[in-house]
Amino acid sequence: MQSYLSLGGKPVPSINIRGMYKYLGISTGAGLKIGDAATHRLEEHLKQLSKAPLKPQQRLFFLRVHVLPGLYHKLV
Repeated sequence: MQSYLSLGGKPVPSINIRGMYKYLGISTGAGLKIGDAATHRLEEHLKQLSKAPLKPQQRLFFLRVHVLPGLYHKLV
């Protein structure tokens, strides 16, 4: 397949239906399972929160104010 788009004089290759690309630091494309990246990040944050010596109210605060808003851009 011949590229119809060029950038700086160099052809930009097209991707197939399973292809992915990065835009603003986030992988995107039709073949990407969006939930995988968000699930992995959520699991890491929950591990950190469960190991931290915090009261339950503090854990909920960090979850609500820091963890969940950090996942919104990956889920949208």
